[in-house]
Amino acid sequence: MSEYRYIYTSLAKDGFKDKDFKALVEHARRYNAARGISGAILLEQGRFFQILEGPRPAVMILLDKIKQDRRHSDMQYLHCDDEAERLYGDDGMVRLSLSLKDVGKPNGINNQTLEIIEHIISYDQELIAPILRPPLTALLSLLEADETAA
Repeated sequence: MSEYRYIYTSLAKDGFKDKDFKALVEHARRYNAARGISGAILLEQGRFFQILEGPRPAVMILLDKIKQDRRHSDMQYLHCDDEAERLYGDDGMVRLSLSLKDVGKPNGINNQTLEIIEHIISYDQELIAPILRPPLTALLSLLEADETAA
């Protein structure tokens, strides 16, 4: 079944901490799951990258709420797709991480995450690529070194 997918980026407000991010993800997981929405969120260098997917009306209502959220600003549309296949199943929200310490953990890098991040980078080479490309390159190098050693 086709779903609606919306991808955006925004700036976290100054003072937004990891504990705030954890609380945001937990709330989003419950809220979204109850409304048939899933997706993923990444916080890198003070910038959110979020993918939302589900029934278009539900995603649009959620986007209206997100636009009013004072924990971020400078919300910028990156991509939408009316014929998307769901990437995140029934999980209301997945917290993604590009941290080397999270490799192999559920929120760490995996093939699906790599594809999505490459997709996000492709939308904006000037703004997004400089933020996401360096940690992604470091992770890919680490993963390749692990495969070579194995």
